[in-house]
Amino acid sequence: MPSNSNEKMRRAMSFHQNGDLDQAEKIYEGLLEDDPKQSDAQYLIGVIALQKDNFEAAIKLIDKAIKIDPNKAHYYADSAQAYAALNNNSDAIDLYKKAIEIKEDYHEAHNNIGNLFRETGNYEQAIIHLKKAIDLDNTFAIGYYNLGLTYYQNKDYKNSAYYYNKAIETNPGFYQAYNNLGIIHKDDFGIDTAASYFKKAISINPEYAEAYLNLGDIHLQYGNANDALRYFKKILKFNSSYVKAYIAIANVMRNLNNHDEAILQLNKGLAIEPNNPNLLDTLGQVFTELGMKEKAIESFEKALEINPNFYETIYNLTIINPKSKYSAMIDECLKKDGISENEKMHLHFSSGIILDKLNEHNSAFSEFNKANQIKRNNIPYKSKNDSSHADKLIAIYTKDYINKISEYSIPSDLPIFIIGMPRSGTSLVEQIISTHNNVYGAGELNLIDKNIEGEILKKLNKGDYNSHSITNLTKKEINLILNNYISELQKFSKTASRITDKLPYNYLKIGLIKSLLPNSKIILCKRNALDNCLSIFFSNFPSPLNDLPYSVPLHDPQIKDKLNENHCYTYNAFSYDLLDIGKKYLTHEKITTHWKNIFPNDVYELQYEKLIVNQEKISKELINHIGLEWDPNCLNFYKNKREVKTRSFLQVRQPMYSSSVDRWKKYKESLNPLIDMLNLKE
Repeated sequence: MPSNSNEKMRRAMSFHQNGDLDQAEKIYEGLLEDDPKQSDAQYLIGVIALQKDNFEAAIKLIDKAIKIDPNKAHYYADSAQAYAALNNNSDAIDLYKKAIEIKEDYHEAHNNIGNLFRETGNYEQAIIHLKKAIDLDNTFAIGYYNLGLTYYQNKDYKNSAYYYNKAIETNPGFYQAYNNLGIIHKDDFGIDTAASYFKKAISINPEYAEAYLNLGDIHLQYGNANDALRYFKKILKFNSSYVKAYIAIANVMRNLNNHDEAILQLNKGLAIEPNNPNLLDTLGQVFTELGMKEKAIESFEKALEINPNFYETIYNLTIINPKSKYSAMIDECLKKDGISENEKMHLHFSSGIILDKLNEHNSAFSEFNKANQIKRNNIPYKSKNDSSHADKLIAIYTKDYINKISEYSIPSDLPIFIIGMPRSGTSLVEQIISTHNNVYGAGELNLIDKNIEGEILKKLNKGDYNSHSITNLTKKEINLILNNYISELQKFSKTASRITDKLPYNYLKIGLIKSLLPNSKIILCKRNALDNCLSIFFSNFPSPLNDLPYSVPLHDPQIKDKLNENHCYTYNAFSYDLLDIGKKYLTHEKITTHWKNIFPNDVYELQYEKLIVNQEKISKELINHIGLEWDPNCLNFYKNKREVKTRSFLQVRQPMYSSSVDRWKKYKESLNPLIDMLNLKE
């Protein structure tokens, strides 16, 4: 290359490095005019196209450079990068391999091949290439990090943590590795440890949004909405275009029953990225909770137009609009390579919902079974622990013991507890009651766990709850806890004389509740056993290992080892197997029968089928039980515009119907094992 050409190349590369791509490109083109065989100039023009995300042009331009000089490894590597950006992984991998043939110690190429295999779910090949990359360069921190990602995606969390730590050992400032270590501990319920890693990542990079997001998620998951909000809002102070923050804030607002603000935040995000499917999906969920079906469908369908592979959106859409037209989309998605188990689960649930609507009962049951089996395979659940826990509660809460701890009680009639198995009519009952002008429907709360039981445990400095320990505290201490609980409840409404908590799993806490809050009202919802069990089996409840639906007490953050011991921490773990559901139903019957015997005049039992047949009579009994005058508006519960977050959001927004009664008969053949276990006769 003549000296003049060398000088031009130096000038062009200087412009290039400083980000003046247009000026650099102009000089590169001039060099090519002077010498058409100037391969580096041709290659660098291709690199500029790559930097501008013009991937097809980049491939053509770099290919010209390769034809001029086929012996430069980095040409092939950058062409591979362009192919990968176009999702042509096969050609990308071939080009990286060609680069390695030319340069045997090309560790970056091995790393990139490994990442491509990881993205397609071929973890074995990914690990081979990534390990080769770090063998070639043992200081290659990003290689260790990518190995950590690969092992994490392959659910090998031990090796994942090992390689994240190796990345940090090689590069102590590798904040992304700290963040990902936090995710591992978060998944493993090591909440305190997880938080420390996220905070370490932030200390290295105070503008690392993902770590703030994860910290906020921990707080939201465990019932601290305001703390979560604080972390999410911090992100927007240094990056107002970070749309994940708007989604996160919107979810906090949903948690706080402020759906107007949730919509506002999502619209702020859509103003930045109008075609973001995550924003549109979340907006659809908000509209769903508000009963705005048409707007929800519009949002979900727009999200799918943008990304047809948005599997959770397909599920969210089919729940409210189970049309056969989505079946082809679902089938096509299930055929794709690299689809995760979680994605398969959502798709099988979606298919089951549609087939059920089409009265294709055998096929529907098969799809629901496939979906649930995916979840059940990852849940360390033992039904016998549920039964033994119920037995312990029955042994503890005798009449004598209740009389003893009742000395600690306070006389508040504010709370109404609606309990029962999931899908037993609790949402419908709350909708009826909350239509009364003196009642606020607060939905499913975690306040008994967090603000009463949890606070008692803090006082006792115990990590494992033993109700007998209550007597080790003073009346003043317990009263303070109870009054703080009432104060938290009053935050939902300053005017309502009754506030509902319809967390179904409070049926385990009735002994504690009625002993310490004797004036509280208890409504026990019952439903035909087979209809109830079937409805649970057909519902996609959140997995306790991945997305806890309710807050776990903060006094006991390290709960992974207890998942097999205490069903209280697994909540929905029983719901992924038909016989587990049946066993849970029997356990529920056992302990609620005990409560009815202990508190014979305080537990109002509502039979779902009777409510359907005689709405007015049963509704009046409900209102009378909670100590209020009859309000005729309660008969028009479906007009109640309050948000509903449970699977029953559609049902409670329409007049009383009977189509769900005896639904089990359509699935009798599939339910025979359950019928036998429950010892039911036709």
